[in-house]
Amino acid sequence: MSTQQLKEHLRFEAKMIERYQQRIAQLRGRTANTTGEIARLERQMQAHVDYITARLAPLRAPAFEMMKLRYVHGLRWDIVALRMRYSEQHLFRLHARALQELVAAGELSAQAFLHVSQIVYEH
Repeated sequence: MSTQQLKEHLRFEAKMIERYQQRIAQLRGRTANTTGEIARLERQMQAHVDYITARLAPLRAPAFEMMKLRYVHGLRWDIVALRMRYSEQHLFRLHARALQELVAAGELSAQAFLHVSQIVYEH
């Protein structure tokens, strides 16, 4: 499993979280009969958040935080850099090492990447 495949998979999960957040925001303005749908979407979104967080668990604190800001919260690299007080260049190095660690740890299977090969998610 390559680091590119891992990045694509994490981008897919981040995109799913973003879609759930958008849909929940749309439904909040509607009538009370959407309460069940909102609760269902929130559970599904939380499942994606839990999935990413579990996959990132082997990482040490700075790398874990960086990956969570990028892939769970969907922040752009420049915003992650500001929040962590690192240069973007340093973040890219940290990101590359983190991906290598996750691939080496076997946190994500090749099968998980099959359904996201055509997904493109850029901030």
